[in-house]
Formats: sequence, structure tokens, C-alpha cells
Amino acid sequence: MSAVRKPPQVFSLGDELQVQVLLHNASAQNLRLTLIDELPDQLQIRDQRIPVRIAAGEKLALEYGLRPTTRGVYTFGNLNLFLQTRYALAERRLIVDHEQDVAVYPSIVQMKQFALRAHETVLVGGQRRPRPVTKSYEFDQIKEYVRGDDLRSVNWKATARRGELMVNKYAVERAQRIYSVIDKGRVMLMPFGGLSLLDYAINASLRCLIVILRRDDRAGLITFSDKLGDVLTADSKPDQLRRILKRCTGSGSGRGRATTTYSTMPPGVFCPRGACSSSSPTSRAIPPWTECSPSCAVSVAITPWS
Repeated sequence: MSAVRKPPQVFSLGDELQVQVLLHNASAQNLRLTLIDELPDQLQIRDQRIPVRIAAGEKLALEYGLRPTTRGVYTFGNLNLFLQTRYALAERRLIVDHEQDVAVYPSIVQMKQFALRAHETVLVGGQRRPRPVTKSYEFDQIKEYVRGDDLRSVNWKATARRGELMVNKYAVERAQRIYSVIDKGRVMLMPFGGLSLLDYAINASLRCLIVILRRDDRAGLITFSDKLGDVLTADSKPDQLRRILKRCTGSGSGRGRATTTYSTMPPGVFCPRGACSSSSPTSRAIPPWTECSPSCAVSVAITPWS
């Protein structure tokens, strides 16, 4: 019996993403088992038990959703398979060493949705108004004067050389430096809807910054609390978005791993004691069982794979 976990490359803060577990029964017997995945401590999901029936030689793909609510690095532990006999008279525990680290970035899903709309153009009655015509000082070319041109842009030197009225033509200014300023103060750590106010501010800033980069402007980031924090100079390089994400991932709350421990738990469903501690995943022990809150539910989808 073998098991492989395939989480996403990165998690998106506040968005539910699917984690896949591939099971392969290479034996000649039909098996009934219970899968317990050692989930990251930050999630505080303590009641995950996935019952599975798998035929001889069959391959199954299990999927369950996770919604991270803090930024940082999430560490998955081992995969624990409890194999049962036909009449459940005996049970064998199989541990699959499968530790993995997955980074949790600000909401990438929402950011991509806004990125797809960055170049939308609406002709009439649309959601976005056209850019207003304003005075620009970014020189483009010199052209002949036509009725309606601004007389203030007459190029007298070119007029003297050509013997006819010439005017300077200016292009719409691009590559403007736009900064997103984020407050990391104590008030921003207040929770709302499962996330902190700081997380909402970071998600909203990223939506704006990716649109700014797609429209050929320069995006930068400034964070502060009681003193100046990160300062990322506005730029439009291809890796600018990655640098912004890296700065946002480590800003304020959610940095690193969780250190919170729970000494008492209300009565509820039974779960492994090791899943309730914040110690290293390698030191987790599955039995004996303790009681914990049944507030976290995990939905599982089972499909065959080849």
C-alpha cells in the first residue's frame, strides 16, 4: 500500500484550494482503511479522518479542501494509514514519511481574476471610463501644425528651419510610479471574517498593483507601523510582482509557523493527539485519542486515477 500527497505549489490566503492524495493498493486483497493526514498546525484541524475502501490493484485519488487564514510556511507531516481486516477485528498502522512545506501567499486567486480584466476595453456604457485627455510632457515627435493644435506647443526652432508652423506632439505618460502604502499597526491585526484587516489590505493592494503592472506603469510597496517598514522601489521589471509577493508574505501577522498550543478542548469528536499540538510533525503520536472541537470539517472527493 502506497500513498502520495500532492498539494498546490503555493496556497492562496483566504481561498480554498484542493490537496490531492494518491493511493495505490498493490496487494491482492480488498482493503478498508482510514487516512489521517498530519495537517499544518496553523489550520488547527484536529478531526480529519477519511474512510476509504480500495479494491485489489486499484488506484484512488482523494481530494480535500483547505482554506488557510494566515500567511507564512505551512508544514505537512506524515500520512497515516490504518488498515483494517475484513471484520475490523484488527488494525495495522502504516506511516508514510511525507513531510512537505508549502508557502501561503496573499490571495493569488483574486489577483489573477483582476489581472485578466486589466486590459479590458469598453466602448460604450462600460464599467471603466476612458483615460481623460490631460496635458502630458513626455515628448513624442514634431509634426506640422493643424487647426486645433495647442499653440503653446509650437516649436519655434523647427518652425524657423522648415518655414512653416511646427508643433511638438506629446505622448500619454506611461511608466508612472505608483506606490501602495500599507499600515501594519496593531489595529490592522484585528480579525474580521476569518482574516485580519492587514490581510484584507494586502489582498486589495495586490489586485491594484497587478493591474498597474499590466498597464505598463511602475508599482512599488511601502509598509509602516510605528516606524517605516519595507520599502520596495517602484519598478516594472518582470520579477517585480514576485518581489512584491515575497514582501507581502512576510509582512505583519502570519510570519513563520504557528506556536499556539491548546491545553484544554471542549468535548466533541475524537482526533489524534498529535494533530492538536504545535510540536514538530516528526514527534507526533497518533494514539491515544483525545477530544477536540468539531468545528473544522473537511469534505473529501474520491476518484480513480491511472
